[in-house]
Amino acid sequence: MPTCSNPGPGEVRVRLAVAGICHSDWHMVQGELRRDFPRILALYQAGKFKLDELISQRYRLNQVNEANANLLTGDARHGVIVFDGA
Repeated sequence: MPTCSNPGPGEVRVRLAVAGICHSDWHMVQGELRRDFPRILALYQAGKFKLDELISQRYRLNQVNEANANLLTGDARHGVIVFDGA
């Protein structure tokens, strides 16, 4: 399994706290689905990462509609939704 080196330009390193594994992940581990690596397994994840110049806008969870609108119009090219206390 490949390891993650230091993030390059336009990349972030994510530290996962928890993840739920689903059947798609299991099929990938078994070699039944082709996926490129590095890859984060699991559809459902929670974790932390450091924001850098890649992120153009931060939104609180209660701003999810604004975030979606800004991403659709291009007002925010790379946005991230953060939870309270994050």
